[in-house]
Amino acid sequence: MPKLSFPYASGEEIREGRLLAWLSYPGIIFGLLGLLFLVPMFAQKENPFTRYHARQGMLLFLASVLVTVLFWVVYGVILVPIIALSPVAGIATAIGGWVVITGIGITIFVFAIIGTVKAASGEFYRMPLIGTMAERWFPGMVPQTSSQTPRRDKMYCRNCGKELPASADFCISCGVRPLNAENFCQNCGAETRPEQEVCLKCGTLLKREDKQKDPTRKNQLVALLLCLFVGSLGVHRYYMGRVGSGVAMLLLYFSIFVFLFMGSMRSFPEPVWIGLLVFGAFALVGYMVWWIIDLISIATGKMKDRQGRELSQVR
Repeated sequence: MPKLSFPYASGEEIREGRLLAWLSYPGIIFGLLGLLFLVPMFAQKENPFTRYHARQGMLLFLASVLVTVLFWVVYGVILVPIIALSPVAGIATAIGGWVVITGIGITIFVFAIIGTVKAASGEFYRMPLIGTMAERWFPGMVPQTSSQTPRRDKMYCRNCGKELPASADFCISCGVRPLNAENFCQNCGAETRPEQEVCLKCGTLLKREDKQKDPTRKNQLVALLLCLFVGSLGVHRYYMGRVGSGVAMLLLYFSIFVFLFMGSMRSFPEPVWIGLLVFGAFALVGYMVWWIIDLISIATGKMKDRQGRELSQVR
């Protein structure tokens, strides 16, 4: 079988992909929010960097669910007869099971954190076992042989020919965006002519800056999915640069539970706990109205990002 290797992604694809690729992992820590990998998977399905992390995140989520379910099924089948035979042995088995499932949870947590950091930093990361399985199950994640186009960690400015990191947004020598010129090949640094489509030295397709594309413009589909699945945490507002209102939404969300819980305990004088319940109920209604307005505003294209720009349409 041919040797697997990491996929190739240009500096532009990595810069664009890392804005969403990190969502492939953190949701795994919070149960069904592990389905957040669907956001980058469908929003940037043509981006090789995003596709790699999204598919790896999907397999990590499925593996965590499968291992957890199988563990509790087997654990339950074994624990019941052991307790019937010896309560002491039952307690020891219960403690051992708790240690095992905790270890599994910590391992998944560590993998999710590492994957999140790597994706946000614009780096490919193959997880032990999970990454290898993902590459074999999804052939499109990697080239078929290691002799195909390798992943590059550098590129060349097409304006001045200066060597740069692949994820550079601007050339540190001339200050121009690396692909916003036609003087040099971005892959090997050879001189090129404006009318060339392919580098005559290395055969690479010459890339040009898309002047109609703003890499910082937020995607409407991504904002809509974030609002739908994790709107309670204000994540969709963080994504659009509205950090202040996102934090306010998060605090309101948790304050609802605090007031309703404290009121339901009835450990305060009657007017106080009734007031807590009433305040919590009004806060819940206000929060739901806020969330629905956000959802409708994003779906209809009325909501804009922090800079007042409209969200980019789904393409």
